[in-house]
Amino acid sequence: MVVLILPGVAAGVALGIVAADLGGAPSIGIELLAVGALGLLLVGVRLAGEAVPRWAGTATAAGMVVALGMVVGTLRESQTGLPSGPDSVTALVNREDELVIRGTVLDDPRPRADRQQVVLERIDAGGRPVRGRILAWLPRAVDVATGDRVAFRARLEEPQDFDGFAYRDFLARQGIGAIARTFSATVIDHQAQGPGAVAARARDALVEGLNTIVPEPEASLGAGILLGVRASIDPAVSSAFATAGLTHVVAISGWNIAIVGMLVARLLEPLRRRAGGRMLAEPITALLIGGYVVLVGSSPSVIRAALMAGALMLGRQAGSRAHAASALMLAALVMMLVAPSVLWDVGFQLSLLATAGLIAFGAPIEGRLRRWPAWLREPVALTLAAQLTTLPVILATFERVSLVAPLANVVVVPLVPLVMLASAVAAAAGILASVVQVAAALPLAAMPVAAPGWLAVAWYPGLVLLWRRANRLTPDKAPGDSIALLAVLPKPTPLRAAVRRLTTLAGASVATIARPRRALLAMTAVLAATTLATLPDGRLHLVVLDVGQGDGILAVTPTGRSMLIDSGPDPDQTLRQLGAALPWWRRAIDVVILTHPHQDHVGGFPEVLRRFRVATILDPGKPYANPTYDRFLQLSLAERGASYRFARAGQRLSLDASSTFEIWYPNAADAAGPLARVAIAAACNRYPEGRPSRFELRDLAAVPCSPASGGGADQRGSRQQVRPPAPGHDSCAAERARDGAANGPRRIDPGRDRWCLLDDLHTRARDPTRRGAWRRGRSSGDRIADATRTNG
Repeated sequence: MVVLILPGVAAGVALGIVAADLGGAPSIGIELLAVGALGLLLVGVRLAGEAVPRWAGTATAAGMVVALGMVVGTLRESQTGLPSGPDSVTALVNREDELVIRGTVLDDPRPRADRQQVVLERIDAGGRPVRGRILAWLPRAVDVATGDRVAFRARLEEPQDFDGFAYRDFLARQGIGAIARTFSATVIDHQAQGPGAVAARARDALVEGLNTIVPEPEASLGAGILLGVRASIDPAVSSAFATAGLTHVVAISGWNIAIVGMLVARLLEPLRRRAGGRMLAEPITALLIGGYVVLVGSSPSVIRAALMAGALMLGRQAGSRAHAASALMLAALVMMLVAPSVLWDVGFQLSLLATAGLIAFGAPIEGRLRRWPAWLREPVALTLAAQLTTLPVILATFERVSLVAPLANVVVVPLVPLVMLASAVAAAAGILASVVQVAAALPLAAMPVAAPGWLAVAWYPGLVLLWRRANRLTPDKAPGDSIALLAVLPKPTPLRAAVRRLTTLAGASVATIARPRRALLAMTAVLAATTLATLPDGRLHLVVLDVGQGDGILAVTPTGRSMLIDSGPDPDQTLRQLGAALPWWRRAIDVVILTHPHQDHVGGFPEVLRRFRVATILDPGKPYANPTYDRFLQLSLAERGASYRFARAGQRLSLDASSTFEIWYPNAADAAGPLARVAIAAACNRYPEGRPSRFELRDLAAVPCSPASGGGADQRGSRQQVRPPAPGHDSCAAERARDGAANGPRRIDPGRDRWCLLDDLHTRARDPTRRGAWRRGRSSGDRIADATRTNG
């Protein structure tokens, strides 16, 4: 009888939530009547004694437990649902006038192109507090974090369903009753406090450290696997993981937390072997896993994953599937009581069912495959066990199933611990690099000293005398047994001894993890080969980045110096394109030029300035009402060691000995005009033939220009303009077909092809007798100044 209480209550709470969602509060009365009737029936069964079969009493008691659970579930759903009434958010939707809205950010922002999505609570609309939450779309340039208080003006819209998805009900279950969109917002108060705020700052620091070391798209993928920060992952990568049945890899799931537990256990293995170490290892493991859960955000999905992982690990420690099942049901019950809307979350459903599958079928399937090698048997068994229980939900929700999931998991799952460990090391190294840069930027961090030459001659004899004195102070040791300078230190204190033991233990733990030396050597060899393959090739490359509805050109000189002209509207897309075009170890851009501050040109620059070290920054210097441009100016002026100045005609930028870029427009008189956009001419003098080449890069809407000495006259004449190419394809297919080279590089004819239009940028070949392929870049092979062909 007792064993039925937990599953009965859990089932009853789930049924109560469903009943409240479908029928509302009046269902409570029916449920209470059912509880009373079942209670009377149970009393009657008890009084009847042996005259009634045993199963009847058990069924009656179970029904009563389920009915009580339904009452609790219905009450919780009615308390946490979307508020209604004149003092709620829903009473303000679809009004014509804009309201001044103030709210507190509930969770981490979710960036989407040039905007970011935040959920606001503690709402004040039109000067009065209202109940409920708002889903707000803010400009990407607004630096907002969890707990911040933001203010803006906007109309409140009612959520609408789309593509058969009940979006309004989906938001209502989270207490969200309206959507607000704004192009301007202000952070009026930073209220983030407590452990959650500290964890958020630590998480942001780790993400920044990872971004400092690792390029895109790998940095976002590593942050997603290690810290659950999925907002910046390339949608194409996310879709590929979903298709391959590997979504659990790029989200904080019970599997990730179990991996953390495994890594912690490996780290503490030397401690376990010590006397009494096992008693300390278990609490330390639990504390570190709890700290990891707090670090990655303590969101409902993370709490769910932690509870599921705890249930799984408890079952393995106890050696009983019954214990694991009980822990799983208790975790599900707690989550439904705290947040009833979690029942409708597909992630909760899949996580619950997958964990149940691992508990019920993982060991039996692995036993059936006992003849297989261990590295192959475990991933296949876990994948099949999870697929068995989650397949109906996957088919009903996504209407597709991954046939390659078992094979993909066999390949990918063993790599996940290595990826998490490598991402953690890279994040820590990135933080260290940032700290070193800050230290180097401090005043008087280094002082020039003109030391005489005799100082070096006298220094080393002095060291010899110090060494001899140190060895005289320690007669019990043979000379050279220890570092001489350490011998003059006082005797070790208990604190120093504890630090030494801790250091020894940490070294042993790292050695335990890094035991597979062959794998480490193979990874080092791959890294070295990748580095060698991405060294400068002695050619000028002008890459038109595929940044969507906007512009971005990357110039890489023969010696590897780089210049970025505009950055498109989407920061994430720009970073991914730069990650593909630049070597992985290149975390600096020598020159950044903004041609004009429209969103489709400046949108990616704030993130570029955060991810890359920039030496020189130029823009027209014309004021423009755009929060992204304001953020760009703020970061430009704050960039350590960078030179920020206005772009004016006649300025020359010599990136290396063979590559020079010249600003042709605007001059000082035109800088304040409506068409004050930068035009740049590029010249490269390093070719096998030894002849120079020149390119002109400027915006189509700019005032026609020529070199500063030419007085600004348009010298295009009757030269032909060519239609822009589709992303990733050669331009001017009709011209190539006419040249008889439909699939090859297009020849630039001196009398016909003096101009080539890419997106809305002109590229002019001053020496048009050269030949080359003009492309709009989507991959590393899409270049508009490639090798020995298009340099001219």
